[in-house]
Amino acid sequence: MDDLEIAKNVLHKENLTLCIVKEMKVIFKSRDKGIYPFMDALENFREGLKGAAAADRVVGKALALLFGYAGIDAAYAQTLSLAAKSTLEKYGIRFEYDKIVDKILNAEGADMCPFERAVSTISNPTEAYLKIMWLLRYLRGYS
Repeated sequence: MDDLEIAKNVLHKENLTLCIVKEMKVIFKSRDKGIYPFMDALENFREGLKGAAAADRVVGKALALLFGYAGIDAAYAQTLSLAAKSTLEKYGIRFEYDKIVDKILNAEGADMCPFERAVSTISNPTEAYLKIMWLLRYLRGYS
């Protein structure tokens, strides 16, 4: 069993929203929603994510670009957006998914996710990371 299979299994078994595995060990897991758990993992592990596998319930372009920024090798998504699929392919990240959708919606399901909108014209992972960090600060009231 490889890192991605372990991450997928733990994600489902423990009803998580995110599970990251490296060298056959779970290094991060969360039940929090949205992009926040992966941002926490980035903050806590930085270089330690390079070569890891990530399993997440929903992967859009924003998260796919962050996977590229972090050096994630493989990803699984229960739901994957078309833009995320293209991004993962572009950066050579091996991936699996259960369902593909046109776009990722916000929590209310009424409009596009704000993080997806923020990176819609971005293709560089570092630029995406900086934009997402700015948006997180803005949404938390620290503009």
